[in-house]
Amino acid sequence: MSPDADISAKSRQRHPAVKVPLSFVLSGNYIEEQDSPSYLTLGERKVYRVNVLAVVVDVRDEKQFSVDDGTGKVSVRAFEALPTRVAVGDLVLLIARPRVYNGERYLVPEIAAYTTEPWMRVRKKELEALTIPEAAPISEESILQEESIETPHEKILAFIRSQDSGQGVAIETIMNETGATEDTVQLLLKEGEVFEISPGRYKVLE
Repeated sequence: MSPDADISAKSRQRHPAVKVPLSFVLSGNYIEEQDSPSYLTLGERKVYRVNVLAVVVDVRDEKQFSVDDGTGKVSVRAFEALPTRVAVGDLVLLIARPRVYNGERYLVPEIAAYTTEPWMRVRKKELEALTIPEAAPISEESILQEESIETPHEKILAFIRSQDSGQGVAIETIMNETGATEDTVQLLLKEGEVFEISPGRYKVLE
């Protein structure tokens, strides 16, 4: 049975998880818009969720680890401890949402499952036919400009971090001080950027 079979039912009613190499997660054009999910662009296609097979190369704790598929290495940061406990050397299938914070690309997993070497070889063959747009050369000037620009979501996350003394920040404070709407906060919650530590109070997921 394909490792994708178990997740097919769960994936209905959502944006499809697109099979891509980690190099695409690292170099794809990342788009973040106010009050809508962020995504990567693959030609004319918007990629909100990715399906990757990779090897676990580093484990920080039950919520954070790193994977490598031979095309790149990416951090994985879970909202809560995953049912599948991974160890260095495990081969895993990830259904995840690509995210960026402070210029670092990472994945927020929805599903993590063990896979095998034969399926890794199958995936490699599948991806050979996929054309990944090359990232445009980045000048030092453009890097400095990018680092100086905060997206609306980053501004909200930065505010929550600055005001959080350990008990989270009230949604009313977040809305009043940043101009965020309740829908924006709920979107950050859905995307795994923040979590509700107690009713109406939010913390940033680190």
